[in-house]
Amino acid sequence: MILTTIQSEEAFNILCREGSLKASSDKIMFRPDDKLAHFAYKWMSREMQKRIGKPPVDIEFPMWAWYQWEGKKAKIDMRRSGYAEKDSTIYRIVFQIPESKVLLSDFDLWHIPLNGGYLAKNEDDEDKYYEFRESVLKEMGNDYSDDLEVDVLKERILESWNSIFDIDCENEYFCYPNAEKTIQGTFWELKLEYVLSSEVFTAR
Repeated sequence: MILTTIQSEEAFNILCREGSLKASSDKIMFRPDDKLAHFAYKWMSREMQKRIGKPPVDIEFPMWAWYQWEGKKAKIDMRRSGYAEKDSTIYRIVFQIPESKVLLSDFDLWHIPLNGGYLAKNEDDEDKYYEFRESVLKEMGNDYSDDLEVDVLKERILESWNSIFDIDCENEYFCYPNAEKTIQGTFWELKLEYVLSSEVFTAR
C-alpha cells in the first residue's frame, strides 16, 4: 500500500539516522488539556491493536499518513497551508508499507471521535440516540453530562465510531461519495526501507 506522510525536519532526520520513525507522545497534535482528543487517539490505538496487531514496545500512539486525498490517490498538494508552522521545513514522504500494517479510516468522519460525538447513520438514528440520552440523563438527575463519562452512552458512542473504518460506505447522510473522500492511514512505525521518495518544502 502506498501512503504519503508529512513530517518535520526533526522527524525526517530521525528516520534517516535511526532507520525508523515512531510517534512521540509529546509531538501528538492536541493540547495536553484536550481530554476529548486524547480519548479519541487512545481509542484509535486500541482499535489498531484489535485490527492490525499490537505496537512495538514503548509505542503509545500511531503514525498518520494519507491514502487518498479528496478522491485522488496522489501526492499531497504542498501549496496548501496548515501542515505545520508557517515557514518551517517539512518533508513529504511517499512510502510503501504492507497492507496488514495499516488501518484505513475516513478522515472527515474521524472528527466525530475527536469531538466526542455520536456518529449517526441517519436522522432516525440520531433522534433515537438523543432521545435515549435524554432519558438516561433524566434518570440520573442531570441536565447535562459528558456523554463519554456515562457508561451506557459511552457504549453507544464507541460503537457508532466504528463507521469511520468503512471506507467504502456511500451513506449520503454522513460521508462524502467515494470519489471525493479523504482517507487516512494509521500505522505503528515508518521504516526507512519503506520510503519511495522524499521532498523538502517550506510550510505555508
